[in-house]
Amino acid sequence: MRRPDVPREIDLSKIIGDRRLSDAERAVLQFVAAHLAEARTLGVREIARRCFTSPSTVMRLTRKLGYNGFVDMCYRLQAEYTGCPPSVVKPNGAASNLDSRAPDLAPSPAGGAALPDVARVLRHSIGFVHIYGCGFSSLTAAYLSKKLLGLGVRALHSSADDSIAIFENNLDRTDALIVFSRSGRTPRVLDRVKIAGEEGICTVAFTGDRPSPLRDACDFPILVADEQALDDRNTDFTLYFARCIALIEYLMDEYQRLSFS
Repeated sequence: MRRPDVPREIDLSKIIGDRRLSDAERAVLQFVAAHLAEARTLGVREIARRCFTSPSTVMRLTRKLGYNGFVDMCYRLQAEYTGCPPSVVKPNGAASNLDSRAPDLAPSPAGGAALPDVARVLRHSIGFVHIYGCGFSSLTAAYLSKKLLGLGVRALHSSADDSIAIFENNLDRTDALIVFSRSGRTPRVLDRVKIAGEEGICTVAFTGDRPSPLRDACDFPILVADEQALDDRNTDFTLYFARCIALIEYLMDEYQRLSFS
């Protein structure tokens, strides 16, 4: 088993995305990724020297990748790949104990902003509320479905294992589509949101708090803080799904408040 304080092999393509890097910039990124624990201590000039390039190349790389300077780049990469949330990464790279990871699951102002609107959509729905998620996200989708069914809402849950016909053949009786996608880039999720939008169906998404096509495409994005946004295999410590469940509970509380008001 990998120690929490030892970074896993980093998929640089997820960091780079569609940005065009020079060979020198790519070499710097590879060096930093391979030496996360000591990169900040080495500093810009020493890393540039070891990569046979100039300090300006290092700084240009940080700007291209969207970081607020060299220290910010090192800090965020270390936080994302040590298995610890940024707030508990120690300077020496050591993992904190479990007590210091005690979760704060209250929604952020941005994350919870859409909850009252979504609660109103649910409160006034008379048709189906279709809930969809793939992979690990299907678990949170199923949880929301059962919560809504328990409250008398006509929830219809489907996942990647189900035919799209379940969704398409019930469009005329669907009032809202709620999807779950951690990355916000899952093709099957985006396809359903696109179809629902064309049919005038309200769309809601529980998704990570980074920019994504899903966040832009749906009517009400519910943003979930994700300290391991690049861990698409879900192998490292994360509170993302715990926060999803917490947001569902806050949504249900808002729904019941409307129901009894």
